Amino acid sequence: MNLRFGWLAAILLVAIGNSFAAVTRDQMVLSDRDDVLGGGKWIYNDLTKGLADARSSGKPLLVVLRCVPCVACAAFDGEVLRYDAELQKLMERFVRVRIVQANALDLSLFQFDTDLSFATFFLNADRTVYGRYGTRSDRQHAEKDIAMEGFRAALAGALELHRNYPSNKSSLTGKQPLPVTFRTPEDYADRCKMIDQPGMALMDCDGFYGSPRFHQAMSKADLAPYLGADVACTDGARYP
Repeated sequence: MNLRFGWLAAILLVAIGNSFAAVTRDQMVLSDRDDVLGGGKWIYNDLTKGLADARSSGKPLLVVLRCVPCVACAAFDGEVLRYDAELQKLMERFVRVRIVQANALDLSLFQFDTDLSFATFFLNADRTVYGRYGTRSDRQHAEKDIAMEGFRAALAGALELHRNYPSNKSSLTGKQPLPVTFRTPEDYADRCKMIDQPGMALMDCDGFYGSPRFHQAMSKADLAPYLGADVACTDGARYP
């Protein structure tokens, strides 16, 4: 009887711990949103508005992709969000967009290593990519990959490219994303219907990021969604 009670107590503690972790993550995202919008310097999770503002203002676009709960790059990210006077001269020449929900990014535009915890894209309003800046190794060593001096240099370089655009457009060809078959998770459902296939499987990486939108689109189209994930483990191996 005591053994059974002990197991029940352990299960309850795990459930409570997971609940607190989920609440903490939600609080972090909400806090990030309030901080960003309160400062009035950024557009939050709205690339469409950012592109529209870039077209109307003639400014280039700075898009920051950030995994908010990740501890890696948190200090650097804070410096970028609340930039000082030195950085302000560069940042104010951009339309600034912050995206923290990357599970439906347009992969025909944003192509990068998905293990990054901080990444930036410099774009023209016509979606031409001027360049990228962000971490290069794994999250444990992310802070060693980036520095404010390098970020300032990347900003200045993007502004120079924008100043000479579109006469330099042909020289930017190598920076543009490669063609993709599926731009967003919803595109899988459209493909299934096109080839008259009753279902499809989506294998995500280290989580179920695109899976909810994929599942919704497939279910709405009366198609069978199959979900999976390729997961990195602490022993360094990856398992499906």
